[in-house]
Amino acid sequence: MNIALLLTFVISILTYAVIRVKFLFEAKVWVSILAVLFMFFLPVAAIILQRINIGRSFHLIISWISYPVFAFFALFISFLIVRDLLYLFIKLLLFVFPDSHFLMKIVETPINGLVLSIVTLIFFIYGIWNAYTPTLKSVQLYTKLDSLNGLKALQLSDIHVSDLTPTSFVERIVRISNEANPEIIFLTGDLTDGNFNELRSKIEILKQLKADKGKYFITGNHEYFNEKDSILSIMEEIGFKVLQNEGEYIFKEKLYVGGINDYIAGRFKDEPSDPEKALNNYTGEGYKILLAHQPKSIKNKATMNYDLILSGHTHGGQFFPGNLLVYLDQPYIKGLYDIDGTKLYVSQGTGFWGPPIRVGTTPEITLFEFSND
Repeated sequence: MNIALLLTFVISILTYAVIRVKFLFEAKVWVSILAVLFMFFLPVAAIILQRINIGRSFHLIISWISYPVFAFFALFISFLIVRDLLYLFIKLLLFVFPDSHFLMKIVETPINGLVLSIVTLIFFIYGIWNAYTPTLKSVQLYTKLDSLNGLKALQLSDIHVSDLTPTSFVERIVRISNEANPEIIFLTGDLTDGNFNELRSKIEILKQLKADKGKYFITGNHEYFNEKDSILSIMEEIGFKVLQNEGEYIFKEKLYVGGINDYIAGRFKDEPSDPEKALNNYTGEGYKILLAHQPKSIKNKATMNYDLILSGHTHGGQFFPGNLLVYLDQPYIKGLYDIDGTKLYVSQGTGFWGPPIRVGTTPEITLFEFSND
């Protein structure tokens, strides 16, 4: 990530928020600064309290307060930005059309804090419902191999099982996935966030996922932030093949799947991501799929040796201003791309990270259907 751009972006948003809070609520400068910093850094406090083991009940209370408050405030600031840009655009138009009564009427009808709060609340409620409502998304993939015609492979990514994840949410993921009747399941990293032992029962529900030809898992960056070894161990226990810079044939000489460690694995003294090594068992025949948690893994030219790359990590931005931050870090955000003949699919993620809210993005369970038509 470009640190200079990131800092510029964050400082700009915070400065804007301070100015708007001051004038909107007629607050003193120091009060506005404290209020904005408090709102934006609430999630950081929740993460710190989790790390220092304050007790699960207390952490649950803090999490359910801090993340939603942060999300509401971030949405509110977003709508303030949209409002101000709209007024600026209309005022510029008035220079061109100074006698336009319609434009003058818009400018003279201010959208006040109460209206913005109501609009924010509507999107906030929708965002929470949306975050807890994963849906099946079908993607058609063309292949010249007759043997893969009709094959169905399913991708889950970024479930982020946490204290804010109800058991029913994981059960819904399993139900939707099994109803799609895939032959293969890929889980492309970021399984969990939080105390592993407290979340184990929710993770074990994924054992019910059905796929005749196999289930595969790779590490995401959050595996390294949490208890990686415990996570990999339980994934193997519940029937997933963990791929760490390695690969294997699913159908003999027909379909090969390689999986690499997360892009940042080397920073945590794990084996760095190596898409070339993941091809060690490839014989030169068959369709090749690479599981790579972060889209920017394509910076390694060896990824172009694959026919299809499946990634996640971005959450599609999850909600503003996250989508802008993602663009500073990742070259591809969501959906299907063609990069010099190699297909890259970036999942928006099945769960959520931090605030249980999604606006402008969809929590997805992705079903790939191969066809030679």
